[in-house]
Amino acid sequence: MHVFFALWDFTDDRLFKKTNDSDCTQYALMFPKTQPHHWAVGWILFEVSVFIAFTFLGLAVFKMPTDQMNAQAAAFLPT
Repeated sequence: MHVFFALWDFTDDRLFKKTNDSDCTQYALMFPKTQPHHWAVGWILFEVSVFIAFTFLGLAVFKMPTDQMNAQAAAFLPT
C-alpha cells in the first residue's frame, strides 16, 4: 500500500499540480542537488524492496506443512 502512496504522491504533484508539494519535491528543496524524480524513484524502489522483504519474511515465519494447513482449513469453515 505504501508503494501506491509513493506513486500517487509523485503523480499528484507532477500531473495535477496541487498546492501541497509531494514529499519528493520537499526533499528536492532540502537537498537541491537531487531532482524530485530521483527522490521518487528511490522512494518507490525502497517501498518495493520493503514489500518484497516482508512478503518473504511472512512466508518463512508462517510456513506450515500441507497436512497441517488442510486440517486448519477443514476446521475453519466446515461444510
